[in-house]
Amino acid sequence: MAERSATPGLADKLRGKGGLIAFAIVIVLAFVAFLEMQAPPPRQLGESPGVWSYVGLRSQEVDRFEIRRQDEDVIALAKQGDEWRITQPIQAAADSELVTRLLTDLLDSPIGQDGGVTITTENQTQYGLNKPSVQLVLHGGGKSRTLRYANSVPQRPTERFAVTDEVGKLFTLANHVTDELQDNAADEFRNRRLVRLDADDVRGVTIQSGSETTELRRDGNTWKIVRPVDAVADESAGGNLASAVVDLEADEFVESNPADLAKYGLDRPRLTITATGPSGEETVAFGSSAGDDGGRYARRQGENVVVTVADFLFDDVNKQYAELRNRNLLTFENDDVTRISLVNPSGAVELEKQGGAWQMLKPRRVPANANRVADLLFALGQPADAAVEENAIDLAKYGLDKPQVTAIVSTRDGRTQSLFVGRSSARPGHYVRTSTTANLVLDVSMETVQALQVSESDLTASDPPPPAAP
Repeated sequence: MAERSATPGLADKLRGKGGLIAFAIVIVLAFVAFLEMQAPPPRQLGESPGVWSYVGLRSQEVDRFEIRRQDEDVIALAKQGDEWRITQPIQAAADSELVTRLLTDLLDSPIGQDGGVTITTENQTQYGLNKPSVQLVLHGGGKSRTLRYANSVPQRPTERFAVTDEVGKLFTLANHVTDELQDNAADEFRNRRLVRLDADDVRGVTIQSGSETTELRRDGNTWKIVRPVDAVADESAGGNLASAVVDLEADEFVESNPADLAKYGLDRPRLTITATGPSGEETVAFGSSAGDDGGRYARRQGENVVVTVADFLFDDVNKQYAELRNRNLLTFENDDVTRISLVNPSGAVELEKQGGAWQMLKPRRVPANANRVADLLFALGQPADAAVEENAIDLAKYGLDKPQVTAIVSTRDGRTQSLFVGRSSARPGHYVRTSTTANLVLDVSMETVQALQVSESDLTASDPPPPAAP
């Protein structure tokens, strides 16, 4: 039998190391998979390469860039965390979505064509690259790259000549991916949102108007008023207000670091909105009207710049407690109502649902007019126009000590609700209160009151069935 060599062979070296080898293979395969994930998707035959391949940076790698234009200030932007900021010629929050889109549109778009020309000092003039429209200096991953683009391409007016200084090869860019980077002023890169929250993240809103403070808080999916009184907010008012607050945006940037806030009415704001979110509070103060130019002066807390906000956006948040409070009159489902009692200047009427059809019981027994009963229920279920006074002590002031109209609705669950109509208000409308809201005085429209002024004849069916034969 042959003797084994004293020198260990490969098999001897690997014996007992199978686990290490398998582990090494897994590491290599994982690294290859990682590289494949980072690599761009393969191009189809005839497909143009992306601009990024000429620049040498992907859009997500860029963390800082400068826009240099002829005879203009340099515009510089830098990424801080996940957000972009303008660092030159002003210091301001940038519109991160806009900046990300512009970089992605530019670097991920395919080139128009590769001219197969190397740009030199001698030939760059004929392509306008000696005095480019824009020099875009991109930084990221420890690299800096300069992209220059200039004149439109002859016979191809939707493209521009371009070159990167590091590669030096002529190619073309589509105008639509370069226009905003070429034309936007610094202000057009700014973040115009004054409250940087999503509506679903707003947990509370406080409105300070003069001496009146109204505060709403979200409790699950329900909004409640906690100041000036504890009350349920209107079903949609809280959500609408939260949406209106996060929709606030600057129309124009008027002045940075203003020396005189009084000039804009912002030394003593007319209205202050504070939104509470997961990370704290964000406040916007509103000053005086911007005059003939429209809008209203405003300032976001923490950013010393005066902006204008469109009038309609201001109106959407300029709300008072009375507009936000739940103003429902009576709450019921029409199919659940079994009985209605109504007393008004025309007299007293009682109606009852029998076998699915409405009958008048008083002042006489006849079939009721189903359409007029439906109109009556619709009026009783409408919200009031405004809340006037909580816990009113002097009901006589509103004519509610001796109401002009009393309506009582009974439902199949045994619940009874009452509505009382007092004297006319200045809106014009009428003051009302209900049994469900105690001494809360509301103001309803004239149309609602008129619908409650129906008489016996109005509620009588126009064609009652003939009497049964004896």
